[in-house]
Amino acid sequence: MRKRRSRRRAVGTRAPILVQAKPNARWSLDFVHDQFACGRRFRVLNIVDDVTLECLAAIPAAGWRVN
Repeated sequence: MRKRRSRRRAVGTRAPILVQAKPNARWSLDFVHDQFACGRRFRVLNIVDDVTLECLAAIPAAGWRVN
């Protein structure tokens, strides 16, 4: 049997990314999915401002189907 190699460790310390705390400086994207009572599924792309936590857009995914 082959011996597994050990994982490489990161060198140095991690520093947080500095982001200005202004509205519209940074957004997050997330897909949310759910199912209707009839069994049909749907998915929505949500775009959220990270500072104000305001939902800037909710875009339904067109033509998305799950078998």
